[in-house]
Amino acid sequence: MNDEGSNVRRLTDAAFDDDSPRWSPDGKQIVFVRDFDASYLEDHKFFIIDADGRNERIFMHNHSSDDSPAWAPDGSHTAFSSWRADESDIYVVNLVSGTVKQLTHNTEGRMSNRMDWSPDGRKIAYEHRAEAGDSIYTMTAAGAQKRLFSPFRDEAPFLTGPPRWSPSGRYIVYPEMERTPDFRDVVSVYIVVQDVFTGHREQHLEGFLSAYACWMRDDRTLIVSAKADYEHPDAQYELYRYHLRSRERTNLTHSSRGEYAPDWIGGALSVFPADKLPLLWGQLKERP
Repeated sequence: MNDEGSNVRRLTDAAFDDDSPRWSPDGKQIVFVRDFDASYLEDHKFFIIDADGRNERIFMHNHSSDDSPAWAPDGSHTAFSSWRADESDIYVVNLVSGTVKQLTHNTEGRMSNRMDWSPDGRKIAYEHRAEAGDSIYTMTAAGAQKRLFSPFRDEAPFLTGPPRWSPSGRYIVYPEMERTPDFRDVVSVYIVVQDVFTGHREQHLEGFLSAYACWMRDDRTLIVSAKADYEHPDAQYELYRYHLRSRERTNLTHSSRGEYAPDWIGGALSVFPADKLPLLWGQLKERP
């Protein structure tokens, strides 16, 4: 859809769940995950489709547990998460040679997934889950220098959403939720914009349950998937255009089924209204 909410077009029409869309760096194609098992047992395949919805085909012959593909800025590699080594880890595949490299090596009870490349392609930000909750980490594109990016929490359980680098590489945005120690109740919800160099954090959209946020053409505007009234049983995730300086938001969608996983590019966006889930990160892309 256009990034003011008009011209919504459906690009896929499968009998299965399509999710986790990401634009190719040149804006001509979209990679996404197709889940062939409606029971949520992992049976994933990576597909690619042209931006106009034509020429759908398999992107790579991947393991059934592979998920959340993310293109490197130069288009030469794709990072993804997988359980192919019995734990949730991050891998990267060379799209020319087909060589796959494992970047994280988790032990039991820890998970790494939903990653994003820095604009210069040198680093990757990702979610890391441990027993106490979620954190955001960064590492080099080769898997070295793994560092905690979000603040260290000793006791309070926090859940974070997928991190996304700003176009300049100066900031990373990610959703955050603080819960009670038993994880039953929500204490606070918001999105965080954190400075990569100074660690300074700003909280935005307090009270909105955010599932995902991505940047637009600069470091000042976001597209956010969020629930405005998350305590209401019928509340759905909607897409909002959000300006960081003015803190003004514009509701772009009014779906009865929820909109997830925005990915912006200066050329085309599309939206996938999800059928079931708060757990699937449905589908979308846009055109300014």
